[in-house]
Amino acid sequence: MAEPRRRAPGDAAPPYDAFDGLFSVEIHHKGFFCGTDNNNTYMDYEVAWFDNCESDTWSLLWIDDFLQQLGYDRDCLKLDVYWCQPGKTLVDGLRNLTCDADILAMIAATTEHKNLLLIVDHGERLDSALRDDILLDGVPVLSKVITPGKESKGKEQYSCPEERSVPNKRRSRRLFGEGSSSGCADEELEEQDGVNAAESETDEDFYDSDYDIEDGDDDLYVKNVDKEVDDHREKDTACDYEAELAEDALDDSHLHLSNEQREKLKYHFKGFNPETDLNNPIFKLGQVFGNVQELRHAITSYSIRNRVQVKKTRNTSKKIIAVCSGECPWYLMASKDNRTSSFVIKKYCDEHTCTKAWNLKGLTAPFLTRKFKDEFRDNEKMPLKKFSEKVQTEYNLIPTRSKLGRARRSSVKEIRGDDDNQYMQLWDYGEELRKSNPGSKFFLCTKEIEDEKTKEIKEHFSTLYWSLDACKRGWLNGCRPIIFIDGCHLKTRYKGNLLTVVGIDPNDCIFPIAFGIVEVESTSSWEWFLASLKDVQQAEGGGH
Repeated sequence: MAEPRRRAPGDAAPPYDAFDGLFSVEIHHKGFFCGTDNNNTYMDYEVAWFDNCESDTWSLLWIDDFLQQLGYDRDCLKLDVYWCQPGKTLVDGLRNLTCDADILAMIAATTEHKNLLLIVDHGERLDSALRDDILLDGVPVLSKVITPGKESKGKEQYSCPEERSVPNKRRSRRLFGEGSSSGCADEELEEQDGVNAAESETDEDFYDSDYDIEDGDDDLYVKNVDKEVDDHREKDTACDYEAELAEDALDDSHLHLSNEQREKLKYHFKGFNPETDLNNPIFKLGQVFGNVQELRHAITSYSIRNRVQVKKTRNTSKKIIAVCSGECPWYLMASKDNRTSSFVIKKYCDEHTCTKAWNLKGLTAPFLTRKFKDEFRDNEKMPLKKFSEKVQTEYNLIPTRSKLGRARRSSVKEIRGDDDNQYMQLWDYGEELRKSNPGSKFFLCTKEIEDEKTKEIKEHFSTLYWSLDACKRGWLNGCRPIIFIDGCHLKTRYKGNLLTVVGIDPNDCIFPIAFGIVEVESTSSWEWFLASLKDVQQAEGGGH
């Protein structure tokens, strides 16, 4: 592996792979630290680059070698080398390189960062930088601050801040030294010494009001307070500053915002919550949507809720433009924000001049499914007449009967699952049953049938028998030695019959033992079901 080399000024950084173990070192030297612990900067520095540094051989000796190439000797100059951790600033990211533990931290950082920053601290550089601001011959005595005050007679006087804290103290005739720039004469100071004790006790230096207390302020209350307003039962509401912020509010020169604060306020928009706002969407300029599907659902819900014919003239994955029917001025344009990968409303006109519509294309079966799925979760057999009444109450619209039927079937399918998927998961159910309840029996029989469309031979469901080991042992140990058999029809897409074997427990309640699913309820199917039950009992060595 090549040894580290110093990069010439203007040369491009070599590309390093994530797994080659090489990295570059950027050294800032000939500078000095300035500031406090909370605001520290490194000023007037020069930059030197060293490439082809290998993480396997990285140590403090390499740093000493780099400093020697730059013309420094750490033993004579007592230099301190700091490492700025990646992703941090000089305030919280500096780490002094003094031992091997610090080197190990740098090696660990090279797995993700291929450029490391080192800062050289020349101990005497800070003192030399500050020496220019200090007078070598000392500093003169600074003059005391003079603040104007008001007397009760309207005559201005000058006072010293130290004298305000002790109002009864007699003021000195000579307040200022030779370096004073005040133009106060000794005669004015003598007049101030003649002020009586009563006036000095009132501390007139602080008296800076244009109105006297004796004049009263009742007229201000009558002038500015409206007695007819009753705000005792007014609710405490927080102001929505984001909604009241005008487009040109950030241009106010009195705010004195930095560029970072201005950018943060500029792009701080209100987000759209589909769980709460989708029922009655209210669009605003600058509103943010998580993805394009949320915006599409919101536009459809807005069209149905307000009974307006909203049409999407442009509907792509990066931009959506929606307009209202006819000459209505309502308009919405939203596009994708590359910074956050979300959709933001860029242009919006919230004004309708059209009439209410009774037949909306957006009122589809999938929309009704999303809206009323929880209603069918509580009552899967809701009649279509009652379903139509719910839609009419919610949206003041009457959809067709076929549309209501499709929405109900789709809702039940999402709640209960598809029948095909349920049958395809029977093998997994049997394995899980044997794993969670050892000793249980699960027999699934299939038959080969030729597919009419593809002409392929596929296995199709025929019969199924299963019994839980816990139920079987519970019946043998605690129930009466008698069983009951019964069967019922399965009202699913593929029909079939369910055969059951139950017993009676000591509380005279039904105790399930085994179950079976067959195509039809016949003598042969019952013989197969009872034979399976008998074989299981004999294999276990039980029975009465």
